[in-house]
Amino acid sequence: MEIELPDYKKIASQVKKRKVEVFEKEVEEALYWLQKSRAKFSLKNSPCQKGDWVEIEYWSTQIENGVKRKDAFILGRGQLVPGFEENLAGMEIGQEKEFQLTFPENHYQKDLAGGKVNFKAKINSIQKVEFPEVNDQFAQNLGNFQNLEGLKKSIKEGLNLEKERAESQRVRQAILDKISQNTEIKIPEILVEEEKRRMLESFKKQVPQLLQISFEDYLVKINKTEKTLMDSFSREAQQRINNSLILKEIGEREKVEVSEKEVEEELARQNFAKQNLGGLDREKIKDYIKEVIKNEKVFQFLESLTK
Repeated sequence: MEIELPDYKKIASQVKKRKVEVFEKEVEEALYWLQKSRAKFSLKNSPCQKGDWVEIEYWSTQIENGVKRKDAFILGRGQLVPGFEENLAGMEIGQEKEFQLTFPENHYQKDLAGGKVNFKAKINSIQKVEFPEVNDQFAQNLGNFQNLEGLKKSIKEGLNLEKERAESQRVRQAILDKISQNTEIKIPEILVEEEKRRMLESFKKQVPQLLQISFEDYLVKINKTEKTLMDSFSREAQQRINNSLILKEIGEREKVEVSEKEVEEELARQNFAKQNLGGLDREKIKDYIKEVIKNEKVFQFLESLTK
């Protein structure tokens, strides 16, 4: 299949990388998460107050027809609608309460933004939380850290790495999108149908794991047939094939190679030798891994051209 690519080097060079920065507040939030994960919880029979772990259920006739929702959090840090947690303070186990809140003007649910909403809430459980003190000993108990500063440094480096990866992904997608927008590829329908089938099979496996319901029940829930669901994948399937062909063409033009050693090392890294491959052909797996490594090299090449 002949593909006429635009000047992909020029396109890549015009994409700008954003500066990645980790703020002190983010480090403190990560420390708090570690502190909370090692906190001691004990049942409490007195009214809840800020700092207690509460398990609640709440509902509103103005939201999703009054469907009850359950949540659990440390009171004061639940990140709910402003004013919600303040209304819970002082409530006891089993107590219900009605209250009204005004949603922020910039709330993500546009139909609720700036409006007044009536809620009902019930406290199901209250636990006192005892946090360990965040000091050098706390850091040493977590791992190979000499002191608290060493732990903070490790957290900051980890957060920075996550942000670098996210930015790299954004840049790569931006480059690929711009190349795709300037490339016309006539994809045979048979390829699109095959990709749609692959997407459907993958989706079938994910539904029970993520939603805890069978795929058949999911179809009933969304009121679709297997065919209509698969057809809804058409646009994404075309884009996936489009992107795959673009990366392959760039790889050929830039003479990107993947050695047998690289493939075997990746096989070993992913521990395929000890996994039950379910009848999958080893050579097909190697071909897939080779393509993944090659695409990664192409992305690295394009990313190296950015400013």
